[in-house]
Amino acid sequence: MTNLPPQCTPLGPDGLAGWLELALDATVDPRDRRVVAALSTTLAAARWARRRRGLERAVASGFPTAITRDVARNANALGAQVAVEELLLGRLTPANIDGVVRWEGRHNLDAALANGRGVALLFPHAGFQKGLIARLGLSEYRFTQVALRGLPPAERANSPHSARIAARERREDRLPVRFHDLGSPTRALVRDLADNRVVGLAYDGRGGGKFANVRYLGRPAWLATGPWRLAVATHASIVPAFVRLDADRGWTAVFGEPVAPCSNADSVRDHLLTTVFEPWLRRHPEHYAPWIDHCARHADRDDHPLFPRIGSTTPPNSG
Repeated sequence: MTNLPPQCTPLGPDGLAGWLELALDATVDPRDRRVVAALSTTLAAARWARRRRGLERAVASGFPTAITRDVARNANALGAQVAVEELLLGRLTPANIDGVVRWEGRHNLDAALANGRGVALLFPHAGFQKGLIARLGLSEYRFTQVALRGLPPAERANSPHSARIAARERREDRLPVRFHDLGSPTRALVRDLADNRVVGLAYDGRGGGKFANVRYLGRPAWLATGPWRLAVATHASIVPAFVRLDADRGWTAVFGEPVAPCSNADSVRDHLLTTVFEPWLRRHPEHYAPWIDHCARHADRDDHPLFPRIGSTTPPNSG
């Protein structure tokens, strides 16, 4: 097979996602949950054999009281739906976003903005995070998302993923959202918060300069210190957020009660992890197992893996 579009590979489940991208962007209404469900089911079936073991290990390690096989299968289905939703991201508009991502707790976000010092919106890599980004951007919130964009310069020329990443970012760029690359100076984020913008930060991301060893989901883990330090240094209100997949295959963006600024980033982090984030993730393990699996698959290339293996050494950039 020759002359394939760059985001498509000839065969296999990854190639299926590339072919779906070409078809979906022009033909599917993202509000049509039946079509999204059917496509997600097809992609999940194609992925299951290859991803089953990793997802089962992720569930067993992160959620030992859960029924491993069932949660892993649900995590695979959820991950497939996220992949389909992301292919439709560029078709979301203010007119149709309500049919894809609903609100819960919006008053918490508005109350935090009333503080006037910006909002640090903290969330885990669980579920359809780009749906959260779209929900805010398409609802006229002034929103900045911190994200790792593109590939490091040394990897761009030879990576088979370059074209797909570029296509994904073109879809993201259709949203009325400001993206801040993880490698850029943080002073731009300080300015955004001072301008009372909402700044989205995934607290479990693998980028950043410094990491802290914390107890997370019952295990030692490395979490970036940057999101918490930024919020405390700027006196921004902190709002925890999630994106939940509901029974009708639609999503709900959930905004928790705002946390007032304080002077100790570690205390804020530990409080929110134990009282907000970890309880939610334990109630919805299928939302988080894909991220645990992703981090495990890339752990050998990460000097600060989310969950370090027993006996591993301390990363040099911890602090």
